[in-house]
Amino acid sequence: MDIIIRARELGEAIANSKEMKRLKASDANLQTDTGAASLMKEYKQLQIELVRASKGKKDAKIIDEIKEMLIKKQQELYEYEITNEYLEAKSEFDKFMKNINDVISYAITGEVQCSSGGCGSCSGCK
Repeated sequence: MDIIIRARELGEAIANSKEMKRLKASDANLQTDTGAASLMKEYKQLQIELVRASKGKKDAKIIDEIKEMLIKKQQELYEYEITNEYLEAKSEFDKFMKNINDVISYAITGEVQCSSGGCGSCSGCK
């Protein structure tokens, strides 16, 4: 089927894109750097703690303390070169994929998707 062939071509084009190559390279660096891997693990653990505390209806003071630790850990991620590169590459790739999905959606529906700035920038969601 022609659509499947085109979908495969799109997938291959995405796989060969500079955005995907950058993401894969930064992910490989992240996996081989123990400091970076540790920072990411600690950050993810704090996220889990925050969700559990929120769902468990913990005291607001405890939730605020976890949020503060999460903010500090996020700052560490951006200050560490390997994790910063990974986060930037991931953000760039996510934007790239959103753009592709928006183009596909427009081709199907004829409607422009909301911008990354939110629904206030268009009249489509109102």
